[in-house]
Amino acid sequence: MRNLGWLLAAFSSHSRQSRRCRSRLVEIERLEERCLLSGVTWQPSLSPHLVPVVNHVPSFTKGPDVNVPEDSGETTIIPWATAISAGAGDIDQAIDFLVTTDNDALFSVLPTIDADGILNFTPVPDTNGSAIISVRVHDDGGGTDTSATQTFTINVTPIGEPGAPELQLGGPAVTWVHNRKHPQHTVVLPQITVSGDNLGGGTLQAKLSFVGVQGKKPADTIGGNPLSSIGTAPVPHVANGFLTFQIELQPNVTASQVQDFLRSLRFSSAGKGLKVPSRTLTITLIDADGLSSEVVQTIFVHKK
Repeated sequence: MRNLGWLLAAFSSHSRQSRRCRSRLVEIERLEERCLLSGVTWQPSLSPHLVPVVNHVPSFTKGPDVNVPEDSGETTIIPWATAISAGAGDIDQAIDFLVTTDNDALFSVLPTIDADGILNFTPVPDTNGSAIISVRVHDDGGGTDTSATQTFTINVTPIGEPGAPELQLGGPAVTWVHNRKHPQHTVVLPQITVSGDNLGGGTLQAKLSFVGVQGKKPADTIGGNPLSSIGTAPVPHVANGFLTFQIELQPNVTASQVQDFLRSLRFSSAGKGLKVPSRTLTITLIDADGLSSEVVQTIFVHKK
């Protein structure tokens, strides 16, 4: 009877332990199901229990905006992204970068960033412009596995074509002093330089802002040397607060001839125009291939 009593006691204890184990397993199964639905990952530990581990948001530090010249070919920046992390305490997780642009047409190979933060892209040849790049980092831990978006800009800058037209002012803004007793015209582009190999058949445009009109003509005027050496006589046009003219350049015109003409341009004003303290003069030179260059000169008006 004493041995039978011990056996019954042992069986009773084992049955209670079995019921506790079955109850614990059912509890764990329910918890695992709820965790899967909420994005929480369970992993076994060294203890006899299962411990829930939350996947932390991955992160990175973005690099600077990127500027490359037109026709630069493939560009690789090592590294662009730094401080790359799968999240606090999240070890052995694979990460990748999700990259999009707002101007895919700028690239023959779209920008990518690898797990080491290396940026790679290739612009389309003979193309310039800019694109805003949106970047997120992602891990394989499930749940909150993607960072917030960070952006930067890739600028593909134009390069000068050989022989293309070029204007350079070579001097500061011009001050024009009006003397009532001795009116004078002020040279407004005294140091401008002109270059270009194919100006013949192109155009030269001038656009002067003004305020004040006397009759049908603006209070401001601008003019230069006779144009027989460079092109057709300009016909001034007044509209929307600007005095403009355009010269169709002769087929054999040279950069030196255009330069001489621009250095002869003189400004004058009268009446209401003298009450306005400044003007802007925009000069645009377009060659026969459609390539262009532009400069803007400021004219300050003072009265004696």
